[in-house]
Amino acid sequence: MTRKYLKDKITPELSAQSLKIIFEEIKKINSPQETEDFLSKFFTDDEKNTLLRRLAAMILLGRGKQYEEIVNTLNISKATISNARDLLSGRNYGRNPHRKRVYSPPAASERKKRRIPPIAPWRY
Repeated sequence: MTRKYLKDKITPELSAQSLKIIFEEIKKINSPQETEDFLSKFFTDDEKNTLLRRLAAMILLGRGKQYEEIVNTLNISKATISNARDLLSGRNYGRNPHRKRVYSPPAASERKKRRIPPIAPWRY
């Protein structure tokens, strides 16, 4: 089940203090067992599974796999894969607002729309 977390529920001071604690805990990690202890302390099994799926999506993207193959292999959404691609390309979780959009040219078989003449009113 997905939960929505509201950004305005945590104050900037509490957020900064929380990040400081997490970063201090990460600095203490020196072994695989300490890594497992850290993950168990801060993440539920579902959250760890989500993290592993995102990392696996990045690995598969790096191997050149297509979205559909990744969706079928990992059972994740295309949005998650897109976010993983953004992280790999250095955009974090945001899109590049300066990216130029490239649109496909119209297909050669497209016809001009015909104008249908109006129907004459009924005569009684």
